[in-house]
Amino acid sequence: MMCRHCLVRKGVRPRVLCGPCYYSPVRALYPVVSKYAIHGVGGSVKRPPLPEPTGAAVGSNEKIAVLAARAEAGEQLFHPKDSRRVVPESAYLVRGPRA
Repeated sequence: MMCRHCLVRKGVRPRVLCGPCYYSPVRALYPVVSKYAIHGVGGSVKRPPLPEPTGAAVGSNEKIAVLAARAEAGEQLFHPKDSRRVVPESAYLVRGPRA
């Protein structure tokens, strides 16, 4: 396939441009043709908004409720400033033996 711009050399670069055309300002005139490229404005994956940090201990029922609310609201599940305090083992829900 020939270069889309100069039609002289073989188009071997991502936008089906030859080397000299690809590395010149001409590259901006031609969109990416790869099906694997990220298309659209911004060119990156949009992340959901950060939630408010919580002081709930890791593994507690309060923290689980906070995570469920965040998931329902479409926010990121974890905030960098969330509490890293761990619930003591005695606070976990203990279930009886299976019948």
